[in-house]
Amino acid sequence: MAESQPISPGPMLKNIPGNYVSFSVDNLDNIYLLGASNQLKKLNANGDSVSVFNDIKKFGEASLVDVSNPVKILLYYKGFSTIAILDGMLNLKNTIDLRRQNIFNVTAVGLSYDGKIWMYDDMDNVLKNSTTRAR
Repeated sequence: MAESQPISPGPMLKNIPGNYVSFSVDNLDNIYLLGASNQLKKLNANGDSVSVFNDIKKFGEASLVDVSNPVKILLYYKGFSTIAILDGMLNLKNTIDLRRQNIFNVTAVGLSYDGKIWMYDDMDNVLKNSTTRAR
C-alpha cells in the first residue's frame, strides 16, 4: 500500500490586502470581493481594480453575491428583502423589493440563464422565481 503524500497548495500568485467577508470569481476570472464595510470591489484576472459598488447607506448589509453572469451581478440584502442588479461595471441597473411580491424570508437567490431570478422562500418552504426579470 502506497504511503499518502501531504497536499500543499501551489505558490501564492497575489496577495490582496483588506478585510473581506466573502469573495466570488466569475467565468471570466474576474474576482469580486465583498468587504467588511459592505463595499463590493471587482478585480480583473490580473488582480487590478476595475470597479467598486459602495451604496451601503441605501441597502444595508449584503447577504449574497451571485456572479454567475458577469454582466448581471446580483446582490441580495436580506435585511431589506431587496435584490440589487448591477451591470458588469458594478453600476446599479435595477432593484427588486421582494416584500412587494409578498416574499419575506429568502435564504438563497440566483440568476438563471433565461434572466429569471430564483429564490428560496424559507417561510413558505418553496422555490420561487421573480416576476421581474433581471435587465
